[in-house]
Amino acid sequence: MSASTTREDRASRNGDGRSDSGLPDPATVVELLADDDAVRLFRAATKPKPVSTLAEESELPLSTTYRKVEKLEAAGLLRRVTPYSSGGTPPAQYERSVEAVSVTLDGDLTVRVRRTEA
Repeated sequence: MSASTTREDRASRNGDGRSDSGLPDPATVVELLADDDAVRLFRAATKPKPVSTLAEESELPLSTTYRKVEKLEAAGLLRRVTPYSSGGTPPAQYERSVEAVSVTLDGDLTVRVRRTEA
């Protein structure tokens, strides 16, 4: 059992393209969720993995994987994890930073994310 906690964050698009809570723009999160490749990568990132492993498991080209991982990280859906290494710099690894994402459209576009904090 891990010692992680969860927190729910909510971001609404307030009409000018910015989030009213400092979270990523909900439209950006919706765009990523509509991208099949990004969703496959998000689903594959259940534990820390290097980009090459995510690409292999998702059956995507490495260049596509790097671009999508960068977008997922910028949106706060993945986080970079650097494993300890006694020699040299290990490759960056990525894992989900979000347990769940909920999108609603009722006048305003709202995205709720339940984050896992290590």
